[in-house]
Amino acid sequence: MSVVVLSGDTNVRQVSFAVELLDPVTGELVSAPATVTADGLAKAPVTNLSGRFVFLAEPGAVGNIRVDLHGLPYEPISSPPPPPGQLLLRLTLQPTPLYPFDLYATLLTGKLVDGAAPAPGAVVGVTFADLTAKHQALPSRTDGLGAFAVLLRLDPTAVASADPVTADLTLNFTRSGTTKSRPGLRAVAGGKTAIDAATKLPVTDFDWATL
Repeated sequence: MSVVVLSGDTNVRQVSFAVELLDPVTGELVSAPATVTADGLAKAPVTNLSGRFVFLAEPGAVGNIRVDLHGLPYEPISSPPPPPGQLLLRLTLQPTPLYPFDLYATLLTGKLVDGAAPAPGAVVGVTFADLTAKHQALPSRTDGLGAFAVLLRLDPTAVASADPVTADLTLNFTRSGTTKSRPGLRAVAGGKTAIDAATKLPVTDFDWATL
């Protein structure tokens, strides 16, 4: 059993572990109105001044950790408990298309369908053509309407300083263990959609049946 400081001053209690919910866009912790519960524990966690959910020690085995986001714009998330002796469980949240991205953020937004029907629950990732550039992509998941929003952080050193930062890429969609891809796309810093590298036209609609 371990001792941690809950309040930042002198309020010290015996705790089992703490859970933090990390917003990968801002790097900040997410707390209320989100709530966290642990299967097997009767008591709700205490939220400390840092925004972590601290579970006080009590008898019983700890089961899955469940997060209720109460309408916050992140994908549902749950996790096994931390291993014995690990005090902190960090869960990185995944923004939904409803997330209030910064006005200047570089995004790939669009919609995945399967014929005439939306294709919800597909994981959307990116493969960059230039493996030497330090581009980054935050994976997304299609919502109930098939919509997605992938946040990109493009490497400003990948092109000449006088040019807009661009990155050629492939969008990858994964459903039920099967991945299909749409190559030949390009992102432009500050843009909100993928561009067809050949035609220079925006590409926002993707059909699983024809990928």
